[in-house]
Amino acid sequence: MIQFSKPEKYLAPEAIDFMAREILDAAGNEVFFIGKAVSGETLAAVRVAARGNSFSVPAILKTVRTGDILIHNHPSGDLAPSDADMLVASASGERGAAFFIINNQVDNLYAVVPPFEEQRVVPLEADEVLSHLRADSSLSSYLEGYEERPQQLDMASNVCAAFNDEKIAIIEAGTGTGKSIAYLIPAVLWALKNSERVVISTNTINLQEQLIFKDIPLIHKNVCKDFKAVLIKGRGNYACKRKASLLSSEGNYLFEDDAIAEERLMLEWTEKTIEGSKAELDFLPRDDSWEKVSSEADLCPRTKCRFYNECFYYRARREAASSDILIANHHLLFADLAVKGESGGHSEGAVMPPYQRVIMDEAHNIEDVATEHFGAGDSKRGFMLLAGRLIGKKDRKKGLLPFVHMKMIKRKGCLPGSFMQETSSYIGDELLSHVDSMRELATEFFDMVGYFALDVKKDPSDTDFSSGEKKLRITDELKELSDWKELCDVALSVLYQTRICRKGLLKVIDALEDLPEGDDRDDFSAQLMEFKAYSDRLQRFLGAIDLFFFHEAEGSVKSIDVSQRDRGLSVRLKISPVSISETMNSHVYDILKTAVLTSATLSVNNKFDYIRGRLGLKAEAERLTELMLESPFDFKRQAFIGIPTDMPLPTDKTYESELENIVGRSLAISGGSAFVLFTSYKLLNRLHSSLSADRNLSSYDMMRQGEAPRTALLDRFRKIKSSVIFGSDSFWEGVDVPGDALSCVILTKLPFSVPDDPLVEARCELIAKEGGNPFMTYILPQAVLKFKQGFGRLIRNSSDRGAVIILDSRVVRKGYGNLFIRSLPNCNINRGPADEILDEMKGFFEQSL
Repeated sequence: MIQFSKPEKYLAPEAIDFMAREILDAAGNEVFFIGKAVSGETLAAVRVAARGNSFSVPAILKTVRTGDILIHNHPSGDLAPSDADMLVASASGERGAAFFIINNQVDNLYAVVPPFEEQRVVPLEADEVLSHLRADSSLSSYLEGYEERPQQLDMASNVCAAFNDEKIAIIEAGTGTGKSIAYLIPAVLWALKNSERVVISTNTINLQEQLIFKDIPLIHKNVCKDFKAVLIKGRGNYACKRKASLLSSEGNYLFEDDAIAEERLMLEWTEKTIEGSKAELDFLPRDDSWEKVSSEADLCPRTKCRFYNECFYYRARREAASSDILIANHHLLFADLAVKGESGGHSEGAVMPPYQRVIMDEAHNIEDVATEHFGAGDSKRGFMLLAGRLIGKKDRKKGLLPFVHMKMIKRKGCLPGSFMQETSSYIGDELLSHVDSMRELATEFFDMVGYFALDVKKDPSDTDFSSGEKKLRITDELKELSDWKELCDVALSVLYQTRICRKGLLKVIDALEDLPEGDDRDDFSAQLMEFKAYSDRLQRFLGAIDLFFFHEAEGSVKSIDVSQRDRGLSVRLKISPVSISETMNSHVYDILKTAVLTSATLSVNNKFDYIRGRLGLKAEAERLTELMLESPFDFKRQAFIGIPTDMPLPTDKTYESELENIVGRSLAISGGSAFVLFTSYKLLNRLHSSLSADRNLSSYDMMRQGEAPRTALLDRFRKIKSSVIFGSDSFWEGVDVPGDALSCVILTKLPFSVPDDPLVEARCELIAKEGGNPFMTYILPQAVLKFKQGFGRLIRNSSDRGAVIILDSRVVRKGYGNLFIRSLPNCNINRGPADEILDEMKGFFEQSL
């Protein structure tokens, strides 16, 4: 007698639902599925390989390999394998693949060839990996001018050891090492040999695009064709077909019509797009417009959705679940690790499919990203969007509550009389007013919070705070202020009114759930799901406000971030962990078998002490390996580094006028083609304004960060040779402009953190409390790493030439300045009066002609 199994033994719920729907769509005929098994997990993603008739289906075995699971259905319900099935089973078994037969409902399964037992780990052979990087490799013949790089070989060998020995590796690889290829080849070969997914995480879109569109295709052509790499994005990047359908049919009732043209364009796009990703749009929609169609976890019916099989997000998830290499960003990775860490390191996918091996490129950004995801808080914008979904701000007839109320009135004769009397009347007579009051009170509250922060942080010289964000740390001293106590009183009122609204939503939810099963209840199913989601969001808001104003957050710092926007104040309440060391151990290192942390800038003074301390790696000493690789570029020949020693200190009254003078003369020598990098938006704006009016520079295209998206500025910069970008934080790193387009980088100040930044201040206090020196162990090393990033914008390949001008004389006048100089690659440093430095710079550029 055939021994049947419950499908859940081998298959995840989403795979079961997907197959049942595909069989139904195929009119109950045979469908042949292939899925990729990951050791210790139920199969989460399958794809349709072929469709047949009621008696047979083509068995596509060409691409099947070890670890795959082949599945097809028997429409008759008799799961006994036929002779043809046995041939397929034999062929699949020889390839190390399992073979299942299921019924059409996918509630019965016969494992003809069960999944193979967990395989022994197949270690990487360093010689095999390095053979792909040698001078006689396929890569060398494919790439013109290929040179074997010892640094790249060393890095690839170190990555191999990290995979084989389940290590955590810190690797600093100077610009030009070829680090992405050095870690991609071991990652690909490991994934194939061990049927184990590898995640590669970056901080910038630029690097993600380089990996997907350049490096991975290169490996496909020259190393191995049989692997699948997928770029994974967060759910919010995808359009939701269900929400788009609702917007199309019911949007006139649900949303205020201040962006109709934009919404129509998005709806037209959702009908023709294949990927459904926001990046495919040829315009940038407003945030509140995009949210009307974007995928949201708590508003997703999952397998119960009629669009499930064609869902953009779940289609992307299925692609990701069947991949060997996942390309993610740090924000997505840490959102996933935060969820998995809270649940004890479970293997089921949270934000991303399961994985145990990760390579984190641009790893110098990890502390900032991890701090954000391991923290908490809320914002005025988030709360106002939620309130606006419940009731329109300008038009009270729009929103979920008025829409549901209207539906109830229209169905008055069909719905139970008691339901209408209690629920419909309650919404119209009470709940709508409660939500209006909540929004009005919360608007006043957030504005009070914002102006309170601005008043405390008031700078007499700053009459316009629109140029940047103000951050206020909540301290015990501040809590003694009468204005703070007034804020707490208003917060209590907000909490009270929000609880009333949430209780009202719960009352409506209970009433809808009590409707008899059938058309009446089904007609409100979508709105019921939304009510539940918004109720949960209100509960999270209540928790955040309560924690921020009325409870201690052990080991965290509370702060208010406020800035001016077109629609008023932007206010965010943040609760950030002062140290992420313990959390990194429990949520990251204890879960992952291998973690490779790499960047061009991880060391300070030729040591990894700073990054180890910040990322909690001191506790991982036994698993930790370290490697420092210099850039192969000839900086002595390619780069001119000039430091005017007579430059006033940044605190001097004459500093800004002298800065304007030297920047202007430097730009004239380089002919533009320059980045001028700042640590202050106010100084950036003032200098941009004055130099843009300089007649000697009138032929240059002077661009300022913030006047257009960064990608648009860079596109313009690359096309116009005499252009200049005045940039701040985001231009110090993650920007790659090789060639003549960028020939000069001017660093106006050493990039020290703002000393009164709430998080910086709290971290310095913690270091001092533990007996350390905050400046030497935190502030200075952090600035050195950013300084190295800024310097690294200039030389991006072996043929680049250009100048870096450092206009902060602390680098030569202060004892700590030498640490910045020693952090630079092996190059000639030119020190002297500004006139001499500019003459030498002119000579350098004349030699380049």
